[in-house]
Amino acid sequence: LSTNQRRVQEQAVTAVASVADVAEQDFVPFYDAFIPGLKELLRNSGGKEYRMLRGKAMECISLIGVAVGKDKFGPDAKDVMELLIKTQQGAELDTDDPQVSFMLQACARICKCLGEHFQPYLPFVIPP
Repeated sequence: LSTNQRRVQEQAVTAVASVADVAEQDFVPFYDAFIPGLKELLRNSGGKEYRMLRGKAMECISLIGVAVGKDKFGPDAKDVMELLIKTQQGAELDTDDPQVSFMLQACARICKCLGEHFQPYLPFVIPP
């Protein structure tokens, strides 16, 4: 994930997401090795050329969250949701921006993971 090659990062993030999705609870030992870097991608990968990478990072984080469960993912969920909300509110997302669909799917997965603890984020996901 730390390479400067965007396409390589995109493929690496997709691979990690796939492994987490299949491994489920067996991914827990690897959680701390990946989540900080994925959150960093969301924080610091600005610009249109990074939209797909950011979307894939959203997907990966949410798949990891579902895989490892609320107890492990819960402490990071607030930070992740704040990053997603910042993305949603901070910039005009073009109609063709892949982040929109990745973000909606990620929020659905995070909701599934957190259950009732997702309630504070509902107004941002489903406006009143």
